[in-house]
Amino acid sequence: MKGFTHFVGGLAVTSFFPAAVSAGAAGVPWYFVLGGAAALLPDTVDFKILRFLYRHDGEIAPDAAAPDPAPVAAAVAAAVDRALARNKPVSIKLDTVPMANNSWRQYRVRFDPTRRQVIVTVGPVVSTSQTVVGPPPRKPVTAVAETEAIVFPEYLAEITVDILDGPVLEMQPQADGRIRVGFIPWHRCRTHSLVLALVLGLVVGVPWGLTAGAIVLAAYGSHILADQLGFMGSSLWYPISRQRIPGLQRLHAMNPLANALFVWTSLLLILWNLSRAAGSELAYALPRLLFFGVVLPVLGIRLLAAINSD
Repeated sequence: MKGFTHFVGGLAVTSFFPAAVSAGAAGVPWYFVLGGAAALLPDTVDFKILRFLYRHDGEIAPDAAAPDPAPVAAAVAAAVDRALARNKPVSIKLDTVPMANNSWRQYRVRFDPTRRQVIVTVGPVVSTSQTVVGPPPRKPVTAVAETEAIVFPEYLAEITVDILDGPVLEMQPQADGRIRVGFIPWHRCRTHSLVLALVLGLVVGVPWGLTAGAIVLAAYGSHILADQLGFMGSSLWYPISRQRIPGLQRLHAMNPLANALFVWTSLLLILWNLSRAAGSELAYALPRLLFFGVVLPVLGIRLLAAINSD
């Protein structure tokens, strides 16, 4: 989920605490500030701190003047084989390919577990908004490299590299001899832990009270649980276990519709909680509010999508 989505989700969680609503009505909004900040904290630490502290073993930088997928495929495959031979994780960074006029050459890296192959395809030139700005290659330029191990990605089978900063892949040997490809291993690891959420709740709750600690726990936890609806998953029990628990694969974190639906549902919950505090009749209509405000619109959107796909 995007940062704004998590922030609104943190506000929605905070609105379930009567003390927070009462304080806000009295002109003291700090509980809501605390909830919104706690919901933003996991990704803030990941993208502002941990990504710069993570050390990778090598970088793969395609040639901008004459992009050739063969060296890229060979380098990725070599990282897989090195992880297998050493029986230790090997991490590589896939550099982006900057072009003139704030544009980028796109390329894709795909893993085929059945054939034990790494497949790299050079794509078109795109802008920072990821729209094509130049003519695509007349024919897809593709290269294939073989690997010694069976490789399976924990996130997506095909990874697109285009704008700004490229992703890091970590080749992680498994007990059965396969290699799991971890996507940006510094993300959703230490910070996306329910254990850490509990610890932070206690740290805040001891000096500032039970309500403040419970809000931090609930808002921080809402971020982690919302992310579990996606594909990447999170290290839910870190430091007890460092393994990422796979997501439910119900939605993609960057899907605009999914983010809009999450924000809209959060706003409805905030409205309901504020109405409940004010003694409004709306306080007794949560099932109807969610049915007409969320369920029916979602069904309508899915119906329109099905009609348009026919």
